[in-house]
Amino acid sequence: MSVDGLEYTPPRHGFFALMPQAWVPYAELMRLDRLAGCYFYYLHYAIGLGFAACVSPTTPDPMLVLRLATSFLLWVVVFRGTMCSWNDIVDRDLDRQVARTRFRPISRGAVNLSQSCIFLLLELCMCGLILIYCLPSGCLFYVAITTVMALIYPFCKRVTNYPQVFLGLGFGVSIFTTGAALGVDIMKPRKVMLDTLILDHQRWAILCLFGFSVCYTVLLDTLYAYQDVVDDVKAGVMSLAVRLGQKSHISLAALAVAQIVCLVAAGCLSQLSAMYFIASCGGAMVVLVCLLFRVDLSDPASCAWWFGPGSCFLGGVIALGLTGEYLLRYPYSVMDA
Repeated sequence: MSVDGLEYTPPRHGFFALMPQAWVPYAELMRLDRLAGCYFYYLHYAIGLGFAACVSPTTPDPMLVLRLATSFLLWVVVFRGTMCSWNDIVDRDLDRQVARTRFRPISRGAVNLSQSCIFLLLELCMCGLILIYCLPSGCLFYVAITTVMALIYPFCKRVTNYPQVFLGLGFGVSIFTTGAALGVDIMKPRKVMLDTLILDHQRWAILCLFGFSVCYTVLLDTLYAYQDVVDDVKAGVMSLAVRLGQKSHISLAALAVAQIVCLVAAGCLSQLSAMYFIASCGGAMVVLVCLLFRVDLSDPASCAWWFGPGSCFLGGVIALGLTGEYLLRYPYSVMDA
C-alpha cells in the first residue's frame, strides 16, 4: 500500500513473524509493534513502586514488590494498548493527514470503525480482569482517574496547545497508584488538631515525585510531538511542539531543571540515602544534560530516539537508584523485626 510516495511495510519483527496476518492490524492498534511508549509509561510505575517501597513505614518484602511490578507491567501493556486503540478511533481523520500515522490500521482501512470498537470493548474487559485479579483494591480509585483522563486526552489536541500537560497529569497519577498498592496512599485521611487534614513530609515527598512524573512526561512527549510538527500545523493539530516551535530549548531546560528539583526534594523529605541522590538524581541530571545538548528538534529521528531509548535511560537510572535504596533499607527492616 502506498500513499503520497510513502509505502506501508507490515511489522515482521519478534512475535509478528509468527502472528497470523489477520491479527496484525489489531496488534498494531495496541501499538505492540512500537513498544517505546510502553517502556516510557511503565517507568512511571517502576519509579513510583520503587519510591513507595523505600518510604513505606514497614519495608515490603521483595517478593511482594516483584509481584506488584509484574502486575503493573501486565496492566501497562493492556491499558496502554486500550488507550492507543481509543486514540486511533478518535483521531482516525487526523491520522490520515500526518505522514507518520497515516498507515495506522484504521487510517489505512485494515480494520473498520465497528471492528475497532468491538476490539476496544474486549480490551476494556481484559483491563477489568487485571484490576480484579492482579491489582490491590487500593489502586482502583487512581486507576479510575487515569482511565477518565486517558479517554479525554485525544480531544485535548483539538482545543489546547498543552495536551502534553494533560497527558503528564494522567501519567503522574501512576505515582499515587503504586503508592496505594504498598499502603502509602496520599488520600488516606489523618486526623490532627482541630480535625484538619494536613500533608506530612511523606505526602509532600509523593507530591514532589508526582511533579517529577508530570515534567518527565511533558518534556519527552513534547519531543515526541516534534516528529510531526510540520504535518500537525497543516492538519490543525495542537501541541506544545507547535506552540513552542524550534526555539523551545529554554522551556525544555526549565522542565529538566524542574525534574531534578522535584527528585531532590522528594529524597530530602523522605530522608533517603546517598545511593538515591547519586544514582537517581545524579544519573537523571547527566541524562537530561545530554538530552538538552544533543537533541535536534528539526530531526524527527533525533526526537524519536530521545523519546524511546533516551526516556528509558532517564527513567531507568531513577528506578535503579530507588531499587538500590530499597535493597539497602530491606536488611535493616528485617533485623528490626
